[in-house]
Amino acid sequence: MKIILSPQRRDDTLIAVKSGDVLTLNSVRFDLSLIGEGDTLPYDAIHSQWLPGNIERVNGELTLTLLFPNPSNYSQAQAFPSPLLNVPDGVVVFPGPEQADYVPPQPDPATPITDGVVDWSRLITKEMKAAAILAAQLAAMKSDLAERNARAATQISRIQDRIDTLGYGIEIGEATPEEEAEQAALAAPLKAWKVYKYALGKVTTQPGWFESPVWPAEPPIPQNHRVADAPQIRNHLTRIECRNPPSSGIFFAWRKVMTATERDRDILARTLWGEARGESFAGQVAVACVIRNRVNDGKAKSWWGEGYAVVCLKPYQFSCWNKNDPNYPYLSGAKPIPPKQFAQAQRAADLVISGAEADITKGATHYYATTMPKPPDWSKDATQTFRLGNHIFFKDVP
Repeated sequence: MKIILSPQRRDDTLIAVKSGDVLTLNSVRFDLSLIGEGDTLPYDAIHSQWLPGNIERVNGELTLTLLFPNPSNYSQAQAFPSPLLNVPDGVVVFPGPEQADYVPPQPDPATPITDGVVDWSRLITKEMKAAAILAAQLAAMKSDLAERNARAATQISRIQDRIDTLGYGIEIGEATPEEEAEQAALAAPLKAWKVYKYALGKVTTQPGWFESPVWPAEPPIPQNHRVADAPQIRNHLTRIECRNPPSSGIFFAWRKVMTATERDRDILARTLWGEARGESFAGQVAVACVIRNRVNDGKAKSWWGEGYAVVCLKPYQFSCWNKNDPNYPYLSGAKPIPPKQFAQAQRAADLVISGAEADITKGATHYYATTMPKPPDWSKDATQTFRLGNHIFFKDVP
């Protein structure tokens, strides 16, 4: 068992006793043995103030967070506790105050043990998580397919309209030789786009198509300016300004614009990598929950903005996107993000966007890293909700 301690200044006491997968907190027993490999029990399924976070089993080990009361004479070890690893059976030994005569509290054998209340219907199994990820992938690929089909239909309509218009001129004898040649030349592109549109209709017949679809090659748009005058939907290129590249002061990387779903997922994953790649997977999920809370703040016109990408990119909210931040060249595409690290960030993003992960931060909209020289001013009057790894989370920030 791995226990992460979330310190909070309070005068009551927590006595925890571990026996296998059973954890007794102040004489209230919680049997967590039903949590299988890869499962998550959301924090609000457990009726205990001492368990403020989700409980997971990873590589056979239960990982959970305990609220850790700090007395008035708390020590540095209590204020900034390290995770308790490979916790043995018996009374859990917590960091104590800096006093020579300190004796850790022990359970009172005369106090009866009662069973804690756990809503096991809330358990999110490994299979449910996998299904949620597949559902998110399916939705993203359906959106991509719809965009490709719309692009194909638009080009077919434009080319056909130009062919018809030139045909009218030919019928009445007013078309120039160049226009007659243009009409003849457009026959091949029209057929290519129709073939492409037909091939798109076959994509969904591929086994597991939405996990790794094989897309047909998109034909080029005819170069005649009358057909290409309208917005070039095919390219959808966005210019991303990237400062301080390896070889010059400013350069431009071009990439295809994504659908709203794809862009949200991509920007959220990049933000998680920039903000929390040094944290555990649960730590990345926690940061993603903060972003989701901002996205879903319930306001008709949110100060944070609308959608994951807009919230993440709001100026001076997530420092990894500041152009003078060392993470920025990676997030903007100037430098490659290590694939394994990015895959984990994408997995966290998928789970949070799909709703498969409950909000382990208990409604937090802010957090800061304990590695900062001092806490930010806004944290003084905010409500601390959670602590995980090197991040402390808050809500009700003035």
